[in-house]
Amino acid sequence: MLTSLLTSPLPEELKSAISQLVAFVLGTVIGAERQYLQRTAGLRTAVLAAGAAAFVDLGMRLAGGDGATRTVSLATGAASMPSR
Repeated sequence: MLTSLLTSPLPEELKSAISQLVAFVLGTVIGAERQYLQRTAGLRTAVLAAGAAAFVDLGMRLAGGDGATRTVSLATGAASMPSR
């Protein structure tokens, strides 16, 4: 259903908003469930992941697929660098 909605002739801004809303809702549901079960990576981390989806979407809108790839590599590269 989501795929057919995102491939339909809608304005790009609306497609982007739908994708971000779905990422936020799903991240919140998963995070709330983990928070309820008192597991690590609870609600705050899941919402942070949904925010990362917004940055990837922004990179994709500004520079296409290459921009999304750069955004993801910057985020994962910065997270994997050892602290001094």
